[in-house]
Amino acid sequence: MTADDEQRSAPSALQPGVVLRGVVESVFPTGAFVDLGEVHGLLSTANMSWRPFSSSEEIVHVGQELSVMVLGVGELTGEVTLSLKDLQDDPLRAHARDSFMEPVVGRVVKLGGLGAFIRVREDFEGLLPTAGFGGVQLEVGDEVTVVAVEINVHTRRVLFTRAD
Repeated sequence: MTADDEQRSAPSALQPGVVLRGVVESVFPTGAFVDLGEVHGLLSTANMSWRPFSSSEEIVHVGQELSVMVLGVGELTGEVTLSLKDLQDDPLRAHARDSFMEPVVGRVVKLGGLGAFIRVREDFEGLLPTAGFGGVQLEVGDEVTVVAVEINVHTRRVLFTRAD
């Protein structure tokens, strides 16, 4: 065992907020296991990335070395939970701070009963309610200029209105 391995597996290294290096040992639909030395941690899909994705393999792959933040250690199970996302800037907070109420061009990524989901950045999207279509029929793939009129960073919801 190297000094780096000893440091990675030491109890103090497993405190919430500590950043460690690890290697992805397996990937599955709901997450991945990361080898941290003498312990293994669970990286769930909810803690992989801010951007929307459909498969864990879009974010991590077996053998990949990465830095992860320890979120916690289960008192009874000893399960170590990890996050990649907490080491990245939250794009929704950045948009709320820098571009709230500013027109941005987005693309329709999904249509539903409530309206159209518009992706304005690779890492987040929001809802343009049907009433806000302005009489125009939108389809998946259409570009539309929108303004965020409501952003809730806690629930991760963005409400748009058309700007054009």
